[in-house]
Formats: sequence, C-alpha cells, structure tokens
Amino acid sequence: MKQLLTTFILLTGISANAQQETFFNQFWNNQTHYNPAFAGLEHQMQAGALYRNQWSGVNGAPEDIYAYGNMRLKDNWGIGLQAQYGTIGFNTEFQTFVPASYRLQLNDKNTLAFGAALGFNHLSTYGTFIPPETENDPVLPSQGSIQFLTGQAGVVFKNRKIACGISARSVELADLSGNNGYDRVPHYYAMMQYKMHLGKLTAQPLVVFLEANYGTVVVQQILQTNVRVMYKNQFTIFGGYDWSNGIIAGGGYDILEKFRLNYSITFVRNALQSVTNYTHEFAFVYMLQTKE
Repeated sequence: MKQLLTTFILLTGISANAQQETFFNQFWNNQTHYNPAFAGLEHQMQAGALYRNQWSGVNGAPEDIYAYGNMRLKDNWGIGLQAQYGTIGFNTEFQTFVPASYRLQLNDKNTLAFGAALGFNHLSTYGTFIPPETENDPVLPSQGSIQFLTGQAGVVFKNRKIACGISARSVELADLSGNNGYDRVPHYYAMMQYKMHLGKLTAQPLVVFLEANYGTVVVQQILQTNVRVMYKNQFTIFGGYDWSNGIIAGGGYDILEKFRLNYSITFVRNALQSVTNYTHEFAFVYMLQTKE
C-alpha cells in the first residue's frame, strides 16, 4: 500500500500541470529527440531504437519505446522521422515527429546547423483518476483521448572536438480535439560534448567524450553529466550522474562501426529509492558515417 501511495503521489504530482517528457540517459544515441538540427548532421544515415524502463518495479512508472531515422541530403539539408510510445501512471501517449535541418558551413572546421520539426501527439487517459487536491482538475485530460500538433526548433554548433546546441520541444501549435483545458508546456534543452582523440598516447584508437545534457521537464530541471570512452571504435564504457535520479553506468559494442548495442543502468538515489533501485535503458543503432 505504501508503494502504491508513493507512486500515485509522484506520478500525479509530475503530471499535474502538463505532460511528462522522457529524458533518455543515452542522449548521444538519439540527438534528434532533443534537437532537430541534428538530423543529417553527424551521420550520412542513422536509424535506431531505444527502450527505457524507468524506476523498475514501481507500479505505473514511466516506460518508453522510441524509434527514429535521419539522413543527410544534398545542398546541406537533412531530414528524419521519429516515433515514441510511452506510458506513465494513467496516461498513454504516442507521438511522431518529422525533423528537418539545414547546415551552414562556417569554414573548413566549423558547422552551424538549424532545425525544426512538426509533430503529432495522441494522449489517452484511462481508469478512474482522482487527483489528490480535487476530483475535477481542469489542466488534466479527462478520461478518453486528445490530439494536438506540436513543434520543435533548435540550433547546433559542431566541429571535430566540440558539439553544443539549444532547443525547444513540445511547443503546442494546434489543439485538434478542442480540449482547451489541457496545458501543453514547452520544454527547453541544452547539450554539450567535448571529444578528445587519444590515439597518440595508446597503441589503439581511444576517444574520450565529456558530455552534459540539461532539460526542463514540467516541474523540475534535469541535468546529466557523464564520461564516455570508446576503444578501437568498437568498445564503449560510460559513467555519469543524473542529478535528479542517481548514478549511471553502462557500456556497449559497435559491430563493424555500423551497428551499436548499448545498455545503461541508473542506480536510483532520490525519494523513490525506498521502493525502486534501478532504471534500465537499451539502445540499438545503425550508423553510416560521414567523411570528415
């Protein structure tokens, strides 16, 4: 009973004013989720799928399946497609986006990319939902479903060592169901990556990534920092800290430098650690590299 009550308060609290967006630990494996300017920026072609089971074992905790693809086009354009299905508490949401980007080559080393995306969201609520303060909360969707169009926009600066960007997601463009009481709130993100090639210090290629990803997610702000090490362009290990959830560790393997398998686990160190210990995340990615 204590676990169910804790979970109920948590899930209703984070959903009380607007939607709860997924914050993936392995953000480098699906950058277009956060910023459409990444479409076609880092790879000639890229496609992948991620599965995230947040707060494992907690009844009604977030669970997401995410799939995407993007490719580089001629004349400095890029385009993609992404879809996500997720559940949290009494809510189930399906969303799909079409990101597009344009790359501006500043010089031989530096690129500035601009991106935008158009998305469709379908949100369903099921069961008998009673918010803790009142039985009639106008900012929550009533039992049934609603649909709306949303937009994204972002910009990224990139060279061989640095990648950084800012973006906005879930900007509501049109309510297709007429449910004006539901408050769709924009989310803002910022990322930074510093890449160090240490091949001269080792017998085999060794690359170290210092990374940070920041986002505003409804009533809280999330920051993840981590160090990722890739050996011989095949083996990857990484570790970091999600300042809202806990310690992150993971690793993976790149097959023929085209197919990537990654797994990460978060050891929960927040108010939920008495009822759950872990968050799991899996990623499978196909990559066709560009020539730098």
